Amino acid sequence: MKFNLNNNLVKFLIVAVVLVIVVGIVFVLSMFGSPIQDKNTYLLQIANGKNITFEKLCSGNLNDITFLGSYETRRKVYVINNQNDLNKISGCGDVDFNQFTVVGASLGYSNTGGGGQRYVHISNVVETNDKIFIVLDIWKPSPNSGVTQLAGNSYSLYKIPKTNKQIIFVE
Repeated sequence: MKFNLNNNLVKFLIVAVVLVIVVGIVFVLSMFGSPIQDKNTYLLQIANGKNITFEKLCSGNLNDITFLGSYETRRKVYVINNQNDLNKISGCGDVDFNQFTVVGASLGYSNTGGGGQRYVHISNVVETNDKIFIVLDIWKPSPNSGVTQLAGNSYSLYKIPKTNKQIIFVE
């Protein structure tokens, strides 16, 4: 028995399958949005908040594949409340977690280094009645920057006074 499929039906089925795949991909990617919020959303709260002190604990480029037990290809923020989690990052030292909370961010793995490497730092910490805003400064290379093939993951960790308030990272 020979099947004669209408050319339009075949085209329709192909388009329908491609559309379902694209919608599925968009849906899955939307679930993995950046944990770093847009600062403009919180401008008024940040402007009316109080600047609090913060101190750089450690920063660098993680060239191994683990950071707090995970290989990350996207941005990630950290709120660390115990020495065991902090010890997973070499070179950060000891922190009195009765007095401090450790916060920070990593930018996810980049397959370029040199002038193409991205960096993240905290530029300000602002406290409101119910929130702490961590304002990140993220440096990205210009399109014409020289790069190397050294993969890495830029990160920075800072100490802030101990808090139980909601912590929101903004850039």
